[in-house]
Amino acid sequence: MKPFLAAVAAGLSLLVLVSPNARDARAEASATTLRALDDSYDCSFTRDGTLVVGSHGGLLIGDQSVTALDGLPDTRVERVRVEGDSVVVQTRAGAARVSISTRRVSEIVPSSGSGETQGAPEFFRGGIVRRRGGEHGHACIATSIGVFQGREGGELTKVQHATPSIPSGDISALAPSEDGFFVGTFDRGLFRVNGLRVNAIVHPAINPNVNALRWDATRKTLWVATARGLTRCEMSETIHCAHVGGTAGVHALLLTKSGAVVAGGDAGLAFASASGSIESTATKKNGAPFQSVWALAQAADGTLFVGTARGVSATRSIGRSAYWSAASRSANSSASSTQPTSAALRWSRATLLTTG
Repeated sequence: MKPFLAAVAAGLSLLVLVSPNARDARAEASATTLRALDDSYDCSFTRDGTLVVGSHGGLLIGDQSVTALDGLPDTRVERVRVEGDSVVVQTRAGAARVSISTRRVSEIVPSSGSGETQGAPEFFRGGIVRRRGGEHGHACIATSIGVFQGREGGELTKVQHATPSIPSGDISALAPSEDGFFVGTFDRGLFRVNGLRVNAIVHPAINPNVNALRWDATRKTLWVATARGLTRCEMSETIHCAHVGGTAGVHALLLTKSGAVVAGGDAGLAFASASGSIESTATKKNGAPFQSVWALAQAADGTLFVGTARGVSATRSIGRSAYWSAASRSANSSASSTQPTSAALRWSRATLLTTG
C-alpha cells in the first residue's frame, strides 16, 4: 500500500511519509523523512574531524541526524558548538546539548534569542553564506544551498547527504502523483520527489512562493497556486508551464473531475477550464460577498464551500442562478442570509457550467 503523506512544519520542518500499516509512527517517520538538510546555517568539526551541521532539517553529526522527533526543541538548528564529547545547538525554540556518540538530547533550555545582527549578504557558489567554520585543520561553509567542506586552505566541495534533501523545511503544499509526489515551499519553489530523487521544477511561469498544488493524473497536468497567480504545467517528457491570465495571489485550488479548476485568492474566485483559460470569476465587484479566498471544498451534492476572511460562503444551484449564503452565523443573527450574485454560475456533476 502506498504511504500517506503528511507535511510537518514549524517545530519539525520536515516532510514525513507515514505508512497506514505503521504501528510505530515515530519509527516509521524517522526512517522515511525528507528534510531541509541543504538549508544550512552553521557548521563545525569534532576532534576526530567529523562534520557537524546545523540546518533547518535538523542537526547532522556525520551522516546521522537529530531532529525534534529525537528531542530537540525545534528541528530548525541555526547554531552549533562542539564542546568535548557533545554538541551545543541553538534552535528556533531553545538550546540543547547532544551527545556526539549516542545522539541523545539533554539540557534543553528556552530560547533567549541569538542577539546577532545581519550585515550585507555574502555569497558562495550561488548560495547565501550563513556561517563559516573550521577546526583541527578542517574548514566548512554553511550556505542556503548546502554545506561545503574540505581541508583548511584547500578546495571545498559540497556535502552529499545519504538521505533525500530539499532546500527548505517550510513546506506549503503537497500533491501525490503515480510515481511520487510534488512538494511546494513557501519561498524556495517547487520540487518533484520520486524515491530518493528530488528534482527542482524551475520555470519562469512558476513563482517560488507556492501556496497550493493539484495534480490531474488523467491529463498529466499540475496546477500551481503561487503568490503571483495560477500556473498550469503539462508534465510530459518536457515540462510546459504557462501563467493563467487574470489571476494574482492564489491561495487555494479545487480540481474537478472534468479537469476544470477553481482558484481562490486575493481577488476572489477564478474558474479555469482544463486547458487553462479563465471562463468566469466571482469577485466583490460582480456580486460575491467576499474578496479574499483562503480555502475551497466541494460537497457530494456539488455545493462549493469557500473559506474567506469573513467566514464560510457557499454556492447552491437555484434554477439558472447561483446564490451565496453565509455558512457561519453572526452573534446577533439566528438565520443565514442569502444574496443573489450577478456571477451566474452553477455546479453540476463536478463540472463548472457558466450560464451567461
